[in-house]
Amino acid sequence: MTDENPDGRGSKRVRELAELIKQSQSERNRSFTELPTTQQLYRCFPFHDGSLERDIYVWAPQRSRMLQAYGGQCAALAVLLNALRDDPCAQTTQAAADYAQEILGFDTGDVPARALDEVADARWRLVYYAWRMGSERAAPAVADAVYDMVKSAPDTLAKAELWATAWETVVARAPVTYDGWHRQRGHDSAMADLAQIGLIAFDVLSAKARLAGEQEKRRREEHGKALRDLMDNPAGSVQADIYQMLPDDFEPEVEQAPRPGQVCVGDLTHLPQRKGEGPYTEFLPLSNVRLPARPMPDLVQTSTALKARFPWMHGVIDRALETQVGRPFPALPPLLLWGPPGCGKNEAARALGQALGMAVTEYPCGGTSDATFGSTSRQWHSGRACVPLQAIRRAMAPNPMIVLDELEKAGTSRRNGALSDVLLGMLEPGSRRAYFDAYIECDVDLSPVSFVATCNRIEALRGPLLDRFLVLEIPAPRAQYREVIAQGIVARLREESGLDPRFVPDLDHVELDALRAWKGGSIRPLRRAVERLVALRNSPNLAH
Repeated sequence: MTDENPDGRGSKRVRELAELIKQSQSERNRSFTELPTTQQLYRCFPFHDGSLERDIYVWAPQRSRMLQAYGGQCAALAVLLNALRDDPCAQTTQAAADYAQEILGFDTGDVPARALDEVADARWRLVYYAWRMGSERAAPAVADAVYDMVKSAPDTLAKAELWATAWETVVARAPVTYDGWHRQRGHDSAMADLAQIGLIAFDVLSAKARLAGEQEKRRREEHGKALRDLMDNPAGSVQADIYQMLPDDFEPEVEQAPRPGQVCVGDLTHLPQRKGEGPYTEFLPLSNVRLPARPMPDLVQTSTALKARFPWMHGVIDRALETQVGRPFPALPPLLLWGPPGCGKNEAARALGQALGMAVTEYPCGGTSDATFGSTSRQWHSGRACVPLQAIRRAMAPNPMIVLDELEKAGTSRRNGALSDVLLGMLEPGSRRAYFDAYIECDVDLSPVSFVATCNRIEALRGPLLDRFLVLEIPAPRAQYREVIAQGIVARLREESGLDPRFVPDLDHVELDALRAWKGGSIRPLRRAVERLVALRNSPNLAH
């Protein structure tokens, strides 16, 4: 696999791999605007537009039209793909993948060979979708697909990227599944696979090291050229004086790549252009402007910080952050945090948004009995834009987070419209990209906006509204997390009061021992107890 040179840097294979890595990066960049192939997805390429939902929305109708032309079983599969486009969830995806498997497993000769190839490719893509949506049943199927794709991979880099998917699928996440899957291959086959992976990894890492060295060499040459140009400038003495003032580690500023972002509001020239008032003046700063978003933070560090603060929510945090892999900037799918009162749902939602760098707007749903969340026509004196568009305008960013607090307590009367009816359009992947705002009378792109709802009882939400959410159940915290929760409450008391940490230190062992009466459940009684302990520190009766 490698050259006789110990570090592999001079080998022909490493040089070829370095060129392949450059080409692969170019292809990955194009996948944001062009739909990636199924094998590219298995090679860890990002989804179209960086979004799983968007990838399904574009791919499903394309493949559906192709299968519809073959009729019979292929037409039935096309119907399932159309349903997947309208309801992109793990259950719908797995059902379509299972039906595709039935077509391949019980072929009677009625399906043309070309159609079978289309069905096979569709099945591999569907099981990959299902796995990325959290379906553990899809993991072995993804591993099988990788195993077959590796045999026909065009180059070593493609094999390395495919093995990376196999490793993440069945080794890192489901070791038990991996053991059963590899036993089917046999011991000798397993050893051969591991040996091949090791050799491939060595060559790929050597190629990446070679690229890093070349980039560092080019950077130093560019810096040296900039300094020589500075010294050779006809101004002479002036430039020499500037050069003497430069620090020893001076590096000329290199233009950075533009920050990720998105245009949310289009042209507004159709609105009355009055001075100082009206929707035109209010939203003109957003018209045809690509609003910048903070790039995606390090998800591993974000996960570690959130789990340290909410140790009883490990599964919820992992599932929420998994949806952000491969995206250029944070934008969560609609989430519903469901759990008993006082388990920390609202606080977890706010902390998740802040950790991802999103501006958070909390909207209390309790008692809401109209549809003003979704904008009001400017024909009314109280006309205003929808709440998400207002949040975009305040943050001047395309991806704020809207926390829908206690969604199940929203009013159900439709006399003045209902909040649930408004949310149906905002949460639907297709319509949210072109949501009509009655105040500015044009479509608004709400696809980057993150909607996170909380509720205590899920029964009241069953139906079309619940189907649009990724439901995550939050358990009540147990007594073993008492110290972590209590110290976190003290930290938030410091933030709320604006006091120096020296004046509100963490709880000591005596104070923590006084909280042993809290045995888990709602955090609210624990917060009241911590507030009382902090207040007692300043009590005159305890001064001596």
